[in-house]
Amino acid sequence: AYPQDAEAYYMLALMEQDSDLNQEAIQALQECVRLKPDYAPGWTTLARDQMNFGKLELARANLKRALAIDPHYALAHVALGEIENREGHPDLALPLLRLAIKEDPNNVAAYYQLASAERRTGHLQAAQKARGCLDQATLQLDPGLRDLIAQTQAAVDSALLSHRV
Repeated sequence: AYPQDAEAYYMLALMEQDSDLNQEAIQALQECVRLKPDYAPGWTTLARDQMNFGKLELARANLKRALAIDPHYALAHVALGEIENREGHPDLALPLLRLAIKEDPNNVAAYYQLASAERRTGHLQAAQKARGCLDQATLQLDPGLRDLIAQTQAAVDSALLSHRV
């Protein structure tokens, strides 16, 4: 990477993530945000890697930084909602995830997390609706998944309605 090019460090981090070199990815992302502290994708991707290592408080702080830079950055809202969901606060996750979907209506991760948060708060019909939206967004990304989605949808719907999920 080039020592003064934040985007080069960001791309290096993405390549290292793909090759499971997460510690190296974190170092590259730290250099990225040092060089370009107003780069919301850098802060969000750094937070995602920190989440993978269980550093949720550090990740939360970095996601808040990303959202202070770009309040409409859907990926940061999704990641922050995921942290709240993981920590047992689905009620705090819901508005973050709804905002992420408003900003990016095809965000598969946002629908996945929304379905989980809705289920955890006891809103089973809303969870089922979010699951349907997740399936539609997934099909837009990869129409070849239609059979797999059709095979699992009945089981998921049944489980959601019977409170077993």
